[in-house]
Amino acid sequence: MEINEDKRGDVVILSLSGRLDVTTAKTFHERIFSVIDSGVQRLVVDFSQLEYVSSSGLRVFYQVSVKLKEKGGRIVFCRLSDPVKRIFDIADMAADFPIFVTREEAIENLS
Repeated sequence: MEINEDKRGDVVILSLSGRLDVTTAKTFHERIFSVIDSGVQRLVVDFSQLEYVSSSGLRVFYQVSVKLKEKGGRIVFCRLSDPVKRIFDIADMAADFPIFVTREEAIENLS
């Protein structure tokens, strides 16, 4: 899995590509928590290039959400690929996380 980071003002956008599964979840956990520990409170995760996410990956998002809420921050998602959207639908992630079609919508929602 690859993680690319972009910043727009005080919003950090993490673009994921490849697979977020049991073998990559630890690396992703360390990276995203490092971003939060650096003081970032507003995160957008772009899933347009992510092929798959497992329950291990989903768990990281719930952990991030808890950590950000403690700090007064938020995480939102955008550009879900079809395979990831199916997994999110099965896991009913839309009930717990705001999901947007574009990066711009996601960023605007955090402003």
